[in-house]
Amino acid sequence: MLNPHSAERPPAEDGRRRRSTSRHGWSFIEEARKREIIDALCGGTEAPAGPVHVELDLTDRCNVACYFCNQMDLRTKDAMPFHHVERLLAELVAGGLRSVRLSGGGDPLMYPEIVRVLDLFAEHGVVVDNLTTNAARMGPEVQERLVRHGAREVVVSLNAVDRTDYHRMMRVAPRIFDQVLENVRSLVALRGEGPIPAVTVQFLIDRESYRRLGEMYVLGRFLGADRIAVNPVLDIPNDRLAGAPLLRAGDRQQVRPYLLRALEVDRAGLLHLSFPWEEWNEMVDELRRGLSDGVGRPYPTAASFRGDLDHCFFGWYSAAIRGTGEVYPCCMLMHPAYEPLGTVRDGSFGEVWRGEGFRELRAEMREVFLKNGRLETDRPKRLRPQCVEAGRCGLKSMFFRADETFYRSLGDAMDRARRRELGSGKGWPVTRLGAEVFLYRVRWGIRTRWNRSRQRWRKLRNRRLPFLVRGARIHIGLVERSATGVRDGWVLIGPRGCTWADRTLGVGEPIPYRRAEAIHVERVLEVLLPEHARDFLGRLRDALAEGGVVRIAAVNPALVSVEEEAPPSAVALANWSAAELEAELRAAGFGAVEHLESGRSPRPWLQNLEDHPVGEDSPERPATLVVEAALTRAALEGAKGGSTGGGEASPAPARHSRFHQRSTQSGSPLTSEVVSGR
Repeated sequence: MLNPHSAERPPAEDGRRRRSTSRHGWSFIEEARKREIIDALCGGTEAPAGPVHVELDLTDRCNVACYFCNQMDLRTKDAMPFHHVERLLAELVAGGLRSVRLSGGGDPLMYPEIVRVLDLFAEHGVVVDNLTTNAARMGPEVQERLVRHGAREVVVSLNAVDRTDYHRMMRVAPRIFDQVLENVRSLVALRGEGPIPAVTVQFLIDRESYRRLGEMYVLGRFLGADRIAVNPVLDIPNDRLAGAPLLRAGDRQQVRPYLLRALEVDRAGLLHLSFPWEEWNEMVDELRRGLSDGVGRPYPTAASFRGDLDHCFFGWYSAAIRGTGEVYPCCMLMHPAYEPLGTVRDGSFGEVWRGEGFRELRAEMREVFLKNGRLETDRPKRLRPQCVEAGRCGLKSMFFRADETFYRSLGDAMDRARRRELGSGKGWPVTRLGAEVFLYRVRWGIRTRWNRSRQRWRKLRNRRLPFLVRGARIHIGLVERSATGVRDGWVLIGPRGCTWADRTLGVGEPIPYRRAEAIHVERVLEVLLPEHARDFLGRLRDALAEGGVVRIAAVNPALVSVEEEAPPSAVALANWSAAELEAELRAAGFGAVEHLESGRSPRPWLQNLEDHPVGEDSPERPATLVVEAALTRAALEGAKGGSTGGGEASPAPARHSRFHQRSTQSGSPLTSEVVSGR
């Protein structure tokens, strides 16, 4: 078994790195063909003869069952017969095909004739620009063809650093993990010092794996990867991942220290970090500037690239063909809710390429360019919101945006097309498209002002008129809003000076809400004295409606290390164990107490609310204790007359624990009564 953590040293860090040569086939296109794409896009003329790049999914069969797979809902046992592959490839090459990507439906190496297919590509002069695989079946014959025929890049979807997490992510026998490592090392050895194929090891991270970013880097170096790609698991259609531990845009601060550690050791510049959220990419840029590593974004941007050109033109350039013969615009739109653009099972690809589906797709893509995305996202028939809205899909321009000449020519041509079809931009619009853009701006302005007014009213109501709030969901915590899963629709109670909070309360003050639906308490109890914590639980009970739920996330005292013996003047805080926390909740009048994992809940609105990167975590010894307790009628009757008033109590000295000092640096939403720690 390979041991990535053995004493074997990684290759010397000599400042060099292999750059992936895969650019979705863009590097193989002549300037004349790029000009055809621009003319067709801006002029509304017929599309070129055929795509220059195709994603070919030879088979729907797969040997793993990744929980995050965006094509699992489409999967069948179909595979494209080899004679169909021969016929299809001949037609595509005649239309100008230069490169292919071999990827899902299933794993391309599950195709029984994969070696013959690789030879066929070489015979036709078609480059395998990218092969994406889990590598479990990447045997010697496949490796030899990839090296001999000059495949540009092999992306290995590894996604885990050990057998246990591989089983969780890929839903396959843990022993497969060792076979994958052997196959990757073998491919790297066979390639030797040659520049291609570049080997990318890809890790998809979620809330259960992001703490292991450093280990991912070490494993990638051990395997000899030219690039170590890290991306978050993204949501997929049909809500199949509802309740899954997905990272969100607001989670960047809790991931930040782990990204920093990985970047600190990445002196060879192997880390490829390109996230779907611009604020994450800006954070990476900031961290890299602080380290002065001289490494820019993995996909550079030309000076001629403009935000109003950051739209998709795949309808003139590329297509995705499944093993069933169905044709889609790209892999991101392969899901059951999307109607295929046609099929090549019994007909020619040209009929689909020139057919109604592609014509509608191109018309909508052109409209998005002309209007710069200013159209209602539910209106297009062939496009989806991620195709229209900025920042929702990196494929739109990720591989092309470094092309200075292309985007300069596209910008000039698009400016002329907009003046011609939208009007001059001065005064009232004079064309139909111009009028539609004008009306969109008016609607957008009204909607924006309305939303701002609602936010102001919500803050005013929560600060001045809380008795009007019914069924509220209340978040009380020490952490920044961006570090939690709390979204709009929650009342946010935070520390003094915290701009995102709706209210600031002291621990001795009653919570001025009644009949709340849910209260989420995060990192509060462990910085209170026990008697204050018990009073606080009583106030939570008083604020809830019958059937309401309190969710408490507190540090596990079993993982809190005390740096020194507490002096005689120190006092114990409410660092309760799981059993003690349950007992205190029941004593406060709560019933139906449930112990849960961080981020998990049977109630959808309480899922993915917290995640604490504190200490080493495991199911047996979690870093965070999470408890939910419901307020039942019996609990309400038992609590009558038992709620505490809320008298102020004086602060007491803090005990000397590392966690406590860390927790109190940012202040507390319960400002007047939290032990200061100073």
